[in-house]
Amino acid sequence: MNQNYLSRENTDCLKGICAIMVVICHVCSRTNIGASIGLGPIYTAFGYWAVSGFMFMSGYGLTRSILNKYNGGGIYKSS
Repeated sequence: MNQNYLSRENTDCLKGICAIMVVICHVCSRTNIGASIGLGPIYTAFGYWAVSGFMFMSGYGLTRSILNKYNGGGIYKSS
């Protein structure tokens, strides 16, 4: 079983999906698409979740990169 489910390729793909969701949120809020049937709050919620996910995955990638660089393999060594 592959334990590397948060690999760089996977997180890049998920960050791309989050970026597309943010663009859709902005387009819908500027053009009022779906506002007549009450979808405005849903688009806003998707945008908030997408930004949160993008920031989490970016922070995870940076942390993992630093650990790989300074600790040789990403294993945290306290002493």
